[in-house]
Amino acid sequence: MIRQSIYIGGTGSWPVTLDIAKNYLRVDYDTDDDFIELLIEAACKSGQQHANVQFNSAIAGVIVARQYDDTERYNRSELNEIELPYPNSTVVINEVKVDGATLTASDYTLRPGNVLELNNQPAASVFIEVRYTATIAEAVNISLGVLKLVADAYENRTEQSIESLTRVKMNAAKYFREQLSGKDLF
Repeated sequence: MIRQSIYIGGTGSWPVTLDIAKNYLRVDYDTDDDFIELLIEAACKSGQQHANVQFNSAIAGVIVARQYDDTERYNRSELNEIELPYPNSTVVINEVKVDGATLTASDYTLRPGNVLELNNQPAASVFIEVRYTATIAEAVNISLGVLKLVADAYENRTEQSIESLTRVKMNAAKYFREQLSGKDLF
């Protein structure tokens, strides 16, 4: 696979609303509403990333990848593949660029599992940019994981240590694996 960085912006609605989160947190005042909304968005994005499933109705994504001629680590055929996130979503490719040059639709193929395959292997050390939109018919419900993550971050909001942030990130992975597997991991 080509090494990549993903930039995702949600355009739909999250499965947890401010009212649901405030009820879960037992917060009955409006002072922290903006902060709680930020926590909801961060928790939802973290959940999507850890679970690799989309649960926002529509996402506009950009993948910036760099091709490396790393034949020792990868099979030669994998050096022209970019794995798009969220295999549970339907993806529409809006634009693909290789070092700034826009490719045509005949220059790439979107395979099952949302793997974008470039028909020609790009040269080493080029940048590839993929702009796409992902939508889903039925969202994966990981509301409880989002609520647990929001509560953890809200309760520990005064802690400014790397240790507390690491613990929250580790908890996120547990929360979302638990909901996807249906097993209680605690």
